[in-house]
Amino acid sequence: SSQYRLLLPDGTVRHVRTRAGFLQDVDDTPKMIGAEWDVTSDVLLNENLVHERQLSESKNAELETAKARIEHVALHDSLTGLPNRRYLDEMLAGAHDDRTALLHLDLDRFKHINDTLGHAAGDAMLMHASKVIKANVRAADFVAR
Repeated sequence: SSQYRLLLPDGTVRHVRTRAGFLQDVDDTPKMIGAEWDVTSDVLLNENLVHERQLSESKNAELETAKARIEHVALHDSLTGLPNRRYLDEMLAGAHDDRTALLHLDLDRFKHINDTLGHAAGDAMLMHASKVIKANVRAADFVAR
């Protein structure tokens, strides 16, 4: 069994499958028998299926990336990059360890800084505070805003 392409005089390509076998007739004379059939539509369909599978895998990868990005945005503070309250709630709900501790920090006079120096200064203070806190906890600790 073999398969090959034929290039016709008009430039058309056809795909042909051949199957052949040997046999001996009643007086032991070797004979060859075979058949050929056009499988162009099968080949084109298979090529299309391969292309569509590759396209769907690519789209699926894009969707997974977008899903991860959306999930990150939903669970992290856009200013500091720290996990947000929703993420903290999920972590606390899943904490089945009796050794869970929670420390709540409040920045003194933060509203005054925002009101007098502007929100850009307040944002800078929050970013700096988040970096300092993150730099001073263990890797296993969870810091959220």
